[in-house]
Amino acid sequence: MRRLNAVLRGFRLVATTALLLWPVLSSGQSSASAPTTRVFGAYSVNADYVANVPFLIVFNQPVSPFFSHGGGPYGFEASIERGLRGHLGMKASVSRYVDPFRGPVSYCQPPSICAVGSTFEDDTSAMYFTAGPVLTAREGKRTSVFTHALVGAVRSSSTFSLSGTNVEYVQNPTSLPSQLIVFTGQPFGQPSSVSYTDHFSDIGLATTLGGGVDVRFAHRLQFRASMDWNPTFLSRPERSAHTDVVVVPSERGMQGHTRISVGVVWQLGR
Repeated sequence: MRRLNAVLRGFRLVATTALLLWPVLSSGQSSASAPTTRVFGAYSVNADYVANVPFLIVFNQPVSPFFSHGGGPYGFEASIERGLRGHLGMKASVSRYVDPFRGPVSYCQPPSICAVGSTFEDDTSAMYFTAGPVLTAREGKRTSVFTHALVGAVRSSSTFSLSGTNVEYVQNPTSLPSQLIVFTGQPFGQPSSVSYTDHFSDIGLATTLGGGVDVRFAHRLQFRASMDWNPTFLSRPERSAHTDVVVVPSERGMQGHTRISVGVVWQLGR
């Protein structure tokens, strides 16, 4: 017990000394190396490479996975970078994208009766959390360039809904006035109003490989434009005009994305 008390007293002494000397050590270190911290905020677009098909038939399965691509045309990117040594630093990034889908839909039931005159909505979103090293060149110049390699996770979600009032029913249709055709395995009669909804979400690996350019227009303020290839590894159905598709494959696949971000950098320190 006596030895333990002595150790605790020694620990308290060391901790107190460190706290008292911390401002001096901190100022000395910042005057010697002065590592920089950069905070970035931007408007961002994250395009996907899902093949377009003339029409989409979804047979007796959730529809929302077919619209969940892990990207979107509307989004933001925010990141923080910390210089370590020389041109090397570390970056942590968060970004979010949304992609709203709207249009007409045909809602069909067995044996072959379809309700026409309905509309659908699908709101998709994707949230990225990544971190990794960043290399910056020409830091002291008006124009600097950087490259980074980040890895992390992405959460993609999609909510599908269709609704219609005073709909019309067509038996044994040879053509339908919509590119999206949803078949249900259970008959629902012929009501004047129809509605349906489902939801899908998935979490998977995400990487970000790319870089960009910074242009200084104030002492601590820079304009940044960046471009990345950021593949995701999620479970996605294969968009097809056939009815024998699988909603969530047993194996994850890679989905390619190209991200473009334009915004400002606020530099702290130095």
